[in-house]
Amino acid sequence: MDKYYTINDHWMAEDRRKLLAFARDLLNSDWDRPLSFVRNGAGLSDNVMHDVIEKASDGAVSKHYADALRKSVDEL
Repeated sequence: MDKYYTINDHWMAEDRRKLLAFARDLLNSDWDRPLSFVRNGAGLSDNVMHDVIEKASDGAVSKHYADALRKSVDEL
């Protein structure tokens, strides 16, 4: 793992593994809210969400992205 995951003296293999696992877990647990957040932040059209049906969820990830999306819309 050290050979392939260590990037430099600051990015050690274990840190990179944890970051990749965290990103994977976020995406696998609740894709709809992060996608909405990115769509709004990047100014993408609503077509990106064409086949996505947002589902209500009380998870921490959903709450975070819902709050961030609401804040970014309010700032427009």
